[in-house]
Amino acid sequence: MTLSLDLNTDFIDRQYRLWRQDPAAVSEQWRFFFEGFTIGSGPAEPAPAAVLDRDLLLKHLKVAELIQRYRDIGHLLACLDPLTACPTDHP
Repeated sequence: MTLSLDLNTDFIDRQYRLWRQDPAAVSEQWRFFFEGFTIGSGPAEPAPAAVLDRDLLLKHLKVAELIQRYRDIGHLLACLDPLTACPTDHP
């Protein structure tokens, strides 16, 4: 398949109709191309139900809260002055 064929919708439509009638009537490249459409056209299987572990969920929420606190007040604790030593105690 070349770029000029990709842009010719009539040709692609003709190839598709030929493939629907007889898959062997088109080249192997076109067969793979059209078979890809049929693979993705079916309904998706539902995802299995997730089992929630309450303790694990609480730990994740605490980590998210810690990250947010570092974002909010982390600049107050950062040692940004390169000319002075960083304090060892924190407010």
